Amino acid sequence: MDVKIISNSIISSMDSTKKIDKIYKMVKDGSLVILEGRLTNEEELALTSKSLKHVNETFSGIDIAFLNVKHNSSFFDRLRFKLATFLLKYEVGITVIGPSKKVKELKMNPEQIEILLFNQ
Repeated sequence: MDVKIISNSIISSMDSTKKIDKIYKMVKDGSLVILEGRLTNEEELALTSKSLKHVNETFSGIDIAFLNVKHNSSFFDRLRFKLATFLLKYEVGITVIGPSKKVKELKMNPEQIEILLFNQ
């Protein structure tokens, strides 16, 4: 299985449709995609909907997991971070998207993502 890591600078320059199409194609081709940052709720929904429309014997859909960065700092540091996130339209974190057929188990907690893959 290939692992594709995509930086936010590449993905943020695309509109939502192109972003979804790019990610969908990579996952459909069997790659595990790791994105710097998060998709919006609407983009996650669109990606999930698109994958559900194309489920067949060879493609069983996608699994999505994400980590957000938590800041346990002062009120002003958190406010500054939220303002920067809003202005840059970029949420700090990591998103992992993979084909359901190859993901055996996916565990998320606030500090880590564990992915157990089928050995194929």
